[in-house]
Formats: sequence, structure tokens, C-alpha cells
Amino acid sequence: MLAIAIFAGAFGAVFGTHCKILVLIPAMLFVSVATFAVGFVSGANPHTVFLAMLAILASLQLGYFAAGIAATYLWAPTKLSHRGWTPSQY
Repeated sequence: MLAIAIFAGAFGAVFGTHCKILVLIPAMLFVSVATFAVGFVSGANPHTVFLAMLAILASLQLGYFAAGIAATYLWAPTKLSHRGWTPSQY
């Protein structure tokens, strides 16, 4: 379960740097259905499946949030190249 939570955090980080927040709704729905299906097929305890869903959803959202903050503060200074721009005489 820990490996799946780490992968969910990594996917959240990819989504956080490349997509808007609306992508989290289908991603969370897909992760919830997939976790429930795997837990149902394997015959796991419902409490364990619920806790796994919570852990995976939390890591997906935390990865998105952390990557969004990192992208804002780390890459924003490189995107502001208009400071040296001067208007032309035409």
C-alpha cells in the first residue's frame, strides 16, 4: 500500500505541474474505484480498503499541492522575462 501511495503522490505532482485543479476530480474518482475494485477482488477487510482509499487520495492531493507550490516558487522567476522589455519607437 505504501508503494501505491507513493505512486499516487508522484502522479499528483505531475498533475500539479501540468494540469488545472479540475483534473483531480476524475483522478480521485478513478483511484477510488480502482482501490475499491482491487480490495473487493482480493477479499480484503472493508476497513482496510477504506483506509487504503484515504491514504491514496490524500497522497494524490498532497502531491498536487506540493508540486503546485514548488512550480509557483521555483519556476516563476524564470518565466518573467518581460522586465527587460522596452517599447519600440514605431
